[in-house]
Amino acid sequence: MNRDDVAWSGYWPAAPTPFTQSGDVDTEAIFDLMNLYAQTGVHGVLVNGSTGEWFSQNDNERKTVAEASIDAVAGRFPVVIGVSAYTAAQSSALAKHAASVGADGILATPPPYVHTSAEETYHYYRSVSTATSLPFMAYNWPRGVAVDMGTTPDLFSRLADLENVVAIKDSTGNWLAMLDTVEAVSDRVRVFGSFLHRRGLATLLELGG
Repeated sequence: MNRDDVAWSGYWPAAPTPFTQSGDVDTEAIFDLMNLYAQTGVHGVLVNGSTGEWFSQNDNERKTVAEASIDAVAGRFPVVIGVSAYTAAQSSALAKHAASVGADGILATPPPYVHTSAEETYHYYRSVSTATSLPFMAYNWPRGVAVDMGTTPDLFSRLADLENVVAIKDSTGNWLAMLDTVEAVSDRVRVFGSFLHRRGLATLLELGG
């Protein structure tokens, strides 16, 4: 994988995961949702992330969601599969499954609950990002995992140097901190996040987003 060939940009919704009344993954609803995204002109989709409630699913359900989403999109835009988990081994196994069914990339937060140190976070990402040759997106979501990677000097820069890391998703809601991240790593990887206010949108336009 050559990171220079990965041209991710634009608007990427984080997909919810629909279930039937009986508690099964609703694959028909997933097909409808992905078709809706295609009709609205999105540039990619994130599946089994926080909005997709990966934490409410077992591994088989997560694999079903990934497979249904990839089948439904059918190459119309990139599908990045979330592989966040409590251990690097579980994340790596989910990453390998995503690669085997045709995902365009994988995404993960640091392990939740355990408050990983900066070094533990780095080594987790180094392990999971090399489990496959897929492009990898590091996901900073301190609200959900109690670790804010942006507060550790140079951590994002170190992650950006990992071979398969091509993007960072910033869900802190702190747009000034996100600008710091952009300044630190935009020469090597892409940064995804939300600047949904006037100054933020103006900044995105200046950055070419």
